[in-house]
Amino acid sequence: PAKVDTNIVIFQIDPTVATAADVVQRAKAAGLLMLAVSPQMIRIVTHLDVTGEAVERAGEILQQVWRELGRSPTKNESGGRVVSVA
Repeated sequence: PAKVDTNIVIFQIDPTVATAADVVQRAKAAGLLMLAVSPQMIRIVTHLDVTGEAVERAGEILQQVWRELGRSPTKNESGGRVVSVA
């Protein structure tokens, strides 16, 4: 499908940049809880009561973590922000 509604996001961290545990630790220090499911994979799940504003804040925290790691958030082909370290 062109669009999928989900409350689960799973993404991979480039091993030359950081480990999932490092990203999770940095995000937690800024107030965002995530789960490292492998050395390079992170899983984020939102509750049904999480607001759009809270999701935006989570994205801001992840962008802050990428900057701390010396990286910039990448963009997908449609121009939207993608939470990844590339």
